[in-house]
Amino acid sequence: MKLILGSIFACIAAILQAVAGFLPGIGYFLSPLATAPILLCSMFSIPFGVMSYFLTIMLLFILQPTELIVFPFTTGLLGLGIGASFYFFRKRLSIIAAGAIF
Repeated sequence: MKLILGSIFACIAAILQAVAGFLPGIGYFLSPLATAPILLCSMFSIPFGVMSYFLTIMLLFILQPTELIVFPFTTGLLGLGIGASFYFFRKRLSIIAAGAIF
């Protein structure tokens, strides 16, 4: 069940990240929302969050190769970092600090 949920989150993240290339105007406002599926998957389980992160990178290689520069180093990494900090920490200040570091 977690594997299916992780792949669905990866598909949602890939679609949200690729929308900037397909719809240039409104897509730039929707593209940062690709952090949310990776964040939610990382909150459930760190290994499945990492799997969803790499699966999204592979899907973006097929859908929108120009977004491969943006997602792995900014949007996806931020989702992994904040999701892992939600998983490990309970205090708000440590979650914000981990998000700022990532």
